[in-house]
Amino acid sequence: MKVFSEPKILKPSDNSRDNTPCLYLQFSEENHTETLPLVYDSTASGVRWPVCNGKYLARYQPKTHRLPFTLERGKWKCVHAPGHEHTEKCCMHLLIDGKRGVSVGFESMTRLKNGYLARLISIREKGTYLHLEQESMLKVLTYPGILLAAIGALLLGRNRKLG
Repeated sequence: MKVFSEPKILKPSDNSRDNTPCLYLQFSEENHTETLPLVYDSTASGVRWPVCNGKYLARYQPKTHRLPFTLERGKWKCVHAPGHEHTEKCCMHLLIDGKRGVSVGFESMTRLKNGYLARLISIREKGTYLHLEQESMLKVLTYPGILLAAIGALLLGRNRKLG
């Protein structure tokens, strides 16, 4: 089975809540071709649509995987600008593995554990949304980089003594 995606630009709605990512995918297998529009399902709980006479099921959803640590939501606070109704700054306290706490905000990424970074997306009654990102090359590049910097410093010091 081959999957071809053909980008199509649609006019966005004036209401930002109506703007949902959508893909048009063309599935091709032997002499059968089928085009399927897939709307993004952020909860990954929607219907999987049959493709190629029901042989495959497709759904446009976020990639999910387990974190190597647990996160617990702590207290959050918002600072309001003097004389204004809008919020100037919000941050939330996260407990990692029930021990160490970290403050996460909207403005910048905060380093958590094992090369993971977090940024606060929204705080609502239903739940808190975080953007998590993993720096996969962090462990691989850090130690060789430190070693190369140390060797360079030693060679630089040695060349100054000789000269």
